[in-house]
Amino acid sequence: RTPIAGAGLLNDIAIADNGDVYVSDSQADRIYRVAGGQVEAWVSGLAIASPNGVLAQRGRLVVGTNGDGCVKAVDLASRQVAIIANLGAGLIDGIAYDGAGGLLVSHHEGRLWQIAPDGVVRMVLDTTSIRMPIADVAYVPSLGLAVIPTFTAGRVIGYRVGGVTSFIA
Repeated sequence: RTPIAGAGLLNDIAIADNGDVYVSDSQADRIYRVAGGQVEAWVSGLAIASPNGVLAQRGRLVVGTNGDGCVKAVDLASRQVAIIANLGAGLIDGIAYDGAGGLLVSHHEGRLWQIAPDGVVRMVLDTTSIRMPIADVAYVPSLGLAVIPTFTAGRVIGYRVGGVTSFIA
């Protein structure tokens, strides 16, 4: 357990290859880094306004920033922030590697996006019409399966990217 003094709403975590832990604080517009038992406010401000989902990947921290609806990359060495894609209105919740060099990103309202390595964005699932939220997302590359807690009816769904699978619990 590591207390984070002054935190507003700690939301998501990611662990880098070197073991550093990154924690988003959606209320304080901040990302903390926990390394060697020490906590630091690693990145903060408008560039990462209202961060939620985070994913450590290939020397960068991928961050969903709900202040502007963007998915961004923060270089782990320089802390430089760059936009990967703008998803527009919606609450970015989860981010997962898609196994093919891209990302899967969930909008809590019920949309699952895939961002290709070249930045092309496509919606792969839309459950807004049935009012089924998509919270976080995990991806199992060997099965091509996105696993999603829905926040409703104690339900977890599985969705095969490119088609529906039969897994619903």
